[in-house]
Amino acid sequence: MRPVHQSLAFLSHYDFSGEPHSEREVTVVCPFHDDTHPSLSVLLNEARLHCWACGWHGPVVRAVAQIEKVTELRALILLSRWSKQADVEDVGRKLQAVDRGERLRVDQMQCHWRNFPPLVDSESRAEYYMIERGFDQETLRKWRFRYDETSEWPVVFPILQFKHMNFNGDGATHGEAVCWQRRRIDDVDTRERPKYKWSEGSRFSRTVAGWLMAPVLVICEGYLDMVMAWQHLQGSQEYVDGVRVCSPLTWKMRTCQAGMLGCDLAVVALDNDERGKEGADEILGLLPRAVNFEYDIVEKDIGEMSRPVFMRQLLRAMKRAKKLL
Repeated sequence: MRPVHQSLAFLSHYDFSGEPHSEREVTVVCPFHDDTHPSLSVLLNEARLHCWACGWHGPVVRAVAQIEKVTELRALILLSRWSKQADVEDVGRKLQAVDRGERLRVDQMQCHWRNFPPLVDSESRAEYYMIERGFDQETLRKWRFRYDETSEWPVVFPILQFKHMNFNGDGATHGEAVCWQRRRIDDVDTRERPKYKWSEGSRFSRTVAGWLMAPVLVICEGYLDMVMAWQHLQGSQEYVDGVRVCSPLTWKMRTCQAGMLGCDLAVVALDNDERGKEGADEILGLLPRAVNFEYDIVEKDIGEMSRPVFMRQLLRAMKRAKKLL
């Protein structure tokens, strides 16, 4: 359990009063002495406490163990349970930060509790579903996929956007979560039971996921197809440096979305169906240097392609672009 999760669960559960002292520190009323003025410093990213009045000092888990009169192992279990009910904005409101026009600023990629539930154990049906689709566990971890078995849309993931070429595999470091999406683990897709659902508060209109700038951009239709294309690139011995992936999150790219992209070459790899072909033709008209990604007849989208097939088709498209452009 991450230290910042422990800190927020601790603050939320006990409903302490206080205020943010800095971006990484909150000062609240100390529970270990008769405190009339907030004197307990909570170092959010370290999950450590220090009282400037009574001198109490130690980790959050030890504080919970002392308050609840349980072992530290039991205290850690309690924190994990509380964290699933916590919400960053609620904690900020309890700490009287909202009224001051501020927000409790911690690592946002770790703490969007409402839209970003923590990972469950390996028995998650949703996690098995994603692995059966061909995603590696390491890929799912790097792209911050989460699973919420209490929801009808149990697969939860952030829509990450990268404004720089580098990506060290940690979405919290270089990727900005512009919105969140949920997915069912069946193929039902009707108006009453849509396959995808945008999480509350998401602003997905006119958004481009993935990389905005690269020498070569592979444009995928859906977010999961984009992540799969990234996985194929990382796992291939033929990996071409400078190739990145992006997605307009639908088959139709708007002019404003095309204006966000900067690349020497765009390889348009929308789904292999009528809408995908129509959308690809529109993108070819929007981007000055773009070529189509050619599918084999049997393949519906990138998610159905193996790594060798994907790399073969991508390299063919890039070679064709050199002749045409």
